[in-house]
Amino acid sequence: MSYSIYSFIWPLVGLLFGGLEITAAVFLLRERGGGPWLMLIGSGIAVVGRVAIPFIMPVINPSDHFLTYTAVSSFATLGSLTFGIGLLLHALQRRALGNRIAELEAILATRQDQ
Repeated sequence: MSYSIYSFIWPLVGLLFGGLEITAAVFLLRERGGGPWLMLIGSGIAVVGRVAIPFIMPVINPSDHFLTYTAVSSFATLGSLTFGIGLLLHALQRRALGNRIAELEAILATRQDQ
């Protein structure tokens, strides 16, 4: 078996990106809502998918490499998509909260003027 530099670097890059995603999700877990939880679940799935490729490929029959690579890559992509959906939900929640705060401040400002 020959291992290229790519098969060594890919898991490290996957762990780096996954670590950043997991760190962001953990910092946001204090917030209410499902967005940070989706981010955490998605980043975990993505890390497993990214790191599993170099370890699964040498074990699989060479005729099935393309199918296996596609399946594991799709798994990692699904995790990244789940992370993105969670991030979007969190951003929308924060935007709604900011709008609500602005409305309440406007109400207070009109009451102070009267």
